[in-house]
This record gives sequence, structure tokens and C-alpha cells, in this order.
Amino acid sequence: MTVQSHYQFFKTYPFEAARRLTALDARHPQARLHGHSFGLTVTTGPTDNLEDQVFAKLDQALYTLLPHLDYQYLNESTGLPHPNDAHLINWIWGKLPPFSAEAELRSTASTGVRLNRQGTFHFYQQFDLHSAHFLPHLPPTHKCHRLHGHNFKVILEWSASSLAKVLSYEEAAGHFIPVQKQLHRRLLNEIEGLENPTAENLAAWLWRHLKISIPALSSVTVYETPTAGTCYDGNLWDCFKTFTFDSALPASEQDIMGHTYDLRLHVRNQLDPHLGWTRDFGEFHTLLKPYYQQIDHHPLHEIETLPSPHMPRLADWIYHHLKPNLPELASIRLNDTEHTGMIAHFDGTQS
Repeated sequence: MTVQSHYQFFKTYPFEAARRLTALDARHPQARLHGHSFGLTVTTGPTDNLEDQVFAKLDQALYTLLPHLDYQYLNESTGLPHPNDAHLINWIWGKLPPFSAEAELRSTASTGVRLNRQGTFHFYQQFDLHSAHFLPHLPPTHKCHRLHGHNFKVILEWSASSLAKVLSYEEAAGHFIPVQKQLHRRLLNEIEGLENPTAENLAAWLWRHLKISIPALSSVTVYETPTAGTCYDGNLWDCFKTFTFDSALPASEQDIMGHTYDLRLHVRNQLDPHLGWTRDFGEFHTLLKPYYQQIDHHPLHEIETLPSPHMPRLADWIYHHLKPNLPELASIRLNDTEHTGMIAHFDGTQS
């Protein structure tokens, strides 16, 4: 069967800016002059171009936009009287090139908004849970069968099709805090409905408890560790695991360069009804190991079966090796620097 691959590239542009949110009550802290270290991430539509070409086009397009944002007073430089995240990303979208598929504005370490070409806003906010659990349906020899704990990160995402009535970060936090109190600094197994508290079951539990009070809720993401987690949208689970590897590749005909890559594998599936997960995160290590050993601390251009060291070809190479034993593999995300990367979607699956 021929597999369809679609590649999207993204780049983050950090900027420092000040603003006043004038529509808020004058006593609100954000109504006063204040500043943020923002991050603007622009993602392209599907393309077959290589990363150098795409990033050059993005840089050229953003060259005229960034001076209006970086070290600026946004109320004046954008002409927006109330440049909150939603109004600001909407203003930015009107300045982006037509090949953009999505733009994300991160205003703090825990809050931000994405806007796509369909005109849908996706707001997100991150919360912490320091909780203990054990997975009772696993064999006693499995480490997760033992009592242990995590610094969980929970990301709520909610959507809006216009700026007429948008749930604020404060309102979202108000809905989440009562639920958070049930879970934070607790043994999750003792909570009704979480007797088998896998990351997947925790995400679904949060969805059920929050969807009524936040009708616009579009997904709940649970990071069990900084490198592993799951996203639930009320239907399917998207589980992911991140690996880091160090590789070399040609910079030109004369020079060699290198990157520390972040590789994130995404699988989408329903849950195993007994174990309560889609995959054991430990299986990702086992399945990837033979191919990880070929790319970590190796020159990518010397791998005989890898046609090109560019990220799309590398993602395809990883996919075709893993797919036979990981049929639910849906996408691969690769970052070659802190601010640049790509997503390869397979079998027509796109996020």
C-alpha cells in the first residue's frame, strides 16, 4: 500500500513587547502597562520543499512584520486598543504569507493561542498536578505497577470561531481549579473513575469533568513526564513520546554541521480496555532502538538506506522502519533547533 506523506514546517520568532489591555477593569493588573517575552510560531501548509527553502521564505515574509512587534508598545504599533492574545494573533494572521496554515502566539510559559486558516482560534492553558499512582492491571514485574508519582502537566485547549465571546484564561482556570484540588497531591487510584490512572484515563477523566463547564473544550493533554504524554479530544487519544539524538550532516559541499534533534512519535488509537492505554511508553524505546542507534552520534549522510539527511526524508525513513510494528503511528515531529522543525503526517492524517 502506498503511504501518503504530508510535510509541514514551522519556525518560532521570539519577540519582546509591552501592552495594556484597556478593555479590562482599570484595577486589573493587565490593564496597567506590562510586558511579555512572546513567541510567534508560524506553520506552513503541506509542502514538498526542503527546510532551507521553506525557512528562507518564512524569514522573508516575517522580515516586514517583526519590526511592528519586537520591543514595541503593541497598542501603538498594531493600532489595537486592546491587544490581548486573541486580537493580536488575529492582527498577525492578516500579515502572514498565504502559504501559512497556522500561527501560534505564546504569551507566557503556560498560555497561548493558535489560529488556523479556517479561522478557528484554539486557546490553551497549562496547569500542574503533583500526584501519585500505580497501574494495577500491569504485571507485578512492570515498574509502573509499583506505587510512584509524577509532576503531571495538564493542558486544556478550547476553541472559538470568532472574537465575539472568548473564554478567558482566568475563566478557564476558575473551572479547572476545583477539579485540580481533587487530584493535586493525591493518590489518583483512590479517586472514583481513576482506579486505573494511566495518562490516557486521566485525560479522559478530565475531559468528562470539564466538558460540561467548558463547552468549548476541544482537547485535554496530559504530560506524564516532560517527554511522554497523551492528548484526548473526546474521541481518540494521540499519544506521543520524545527522543533526543545528536547527528551530523552536510552544511555545503565543503563543510559539515550538526544538530541535536528532538524526535516525537505520535500514535492515534482507541484504548486497550483492560490496560487502559494505547501503548506502553516503554515500547517506543524498544521499537525505535535499532534505528536510533543508526542516527544518534552518526553522520546522517553516510546512512546507506537514508536517501537524504533532510528532515522530510529522515521522518520517512523512521516511519517506514517503525510502521510494521507500530501500525498506529500517525505522525512524526522533528525539531532540528529550538525554533525550527517539521511535522510529517502519514496516510493523510493531519493535526
